[in-house]
Amino acid sequence: VPLTPRLVAGPYDVFEIDYSGKAIKPGGSTNMTVRVRKGNKVKTAKKSFTFEFDDAKRIRLTLAAQLLLEDRQAIKPTSNPGSAAGK
Repeated sequence: VPLTPRLVAGPYDVFEIDYSGKAIKPGGSTNMTVRVRKGNKVKTAKKSFTFEFDDAKRIRLTLAAQLLLEDRQAIKPTSNPGSAAGK
């Protein structure tokens, strides 16, 4: 039986998610895109999205999302007294 996912809970303050919302056939799959919201100031976050399916049991699936921003800084060259450059 095809099942249709419906987003029932999500971290709307940090992430946004796009998905078709169309029925998924048995053995099938769907694509989802998770993005960090524009203007977000959070550098780390562990959140989740919960989907409920339209079957008789109202099965739920929770997907985890993690945000970890790294500070990338250029490495500054240092002189090595034992190298040719340091002599």
